[in-house]
Amino acid sequence: MKVTKSTNYKRREMKQLDMVYLMKVALHVKDMNDIKNVEMINKKCGAAIHSLKVNPWFTSEKDVNQFCRIFNPPTCNCNLLPVDESILMKVENIRNYIFDRFVFSTT
Repeated sequence: MKVTKSTNYKRREMKQLDMVYLMKVALHVKDMNDIKNVEMINKKCGAAIHSLKVNPWFTSEKDVNQFCRIFNPPTCNCNLLPVDESILMKVENIRNYIFDRFVFSTT
């Protein structure tokens, strides 16, 4: 039996996302386990995660701490979570941190 293609058939071509868009996708990942999975897709996805200047919006302090230790982004987005002080000392910029805890813990 011979299979014939219709005249309306178009061959689908693979489209690739640019690095900027891959980085935007990585910012919306839910947890560190998903970051590891995205990083292992291919070299370009891994490079996009390593190129991030801020950590994704994680919901657990463990994930924020782990991401900042592994990838060393210049900005740490704390998401109002208690992030380790050692990480806060390494980064250049801190976002969404409750400074009351930090100020009172040093006095």
